[in-house]
Amino acid sequence: MINRIIYCLVAVLAAVTQVYADCVHNEYGDIACGKGQCKTNQFGNALCAKEGGGAVNSIYGSILCGVGYCVQDEYDHVLCSKVQGGEPKLMTMAR
Repeated sequence: MINRIIYCLVAVLAAVTQVYADCVHNEYGDIACGKGQCKTNQFGNALCAKEGGGAVNSIYGSILCGVGYCVQDEYDHVLCSKVQGGEPKLMTMAR
């Protein structure tokens, strides 16, 4: 009985302490995971940002990675936060 309780506690502890990982399939069908966001480029190569970072596909098919998360505006310009784990804000209809 005690062994079951210990096993359950270890399983719960392992599930709680897992680090978030973003995963994608590369050109060979393998799974590639990173601590930041991951994307595949036009050739199927998987690229991942550093921990807390973002990755987006550009209009040319390349991957752009940032320290923080990234977004694209209506003109396909990529904007990334300069803070690790930060999110950029886009103002629409504002000039």
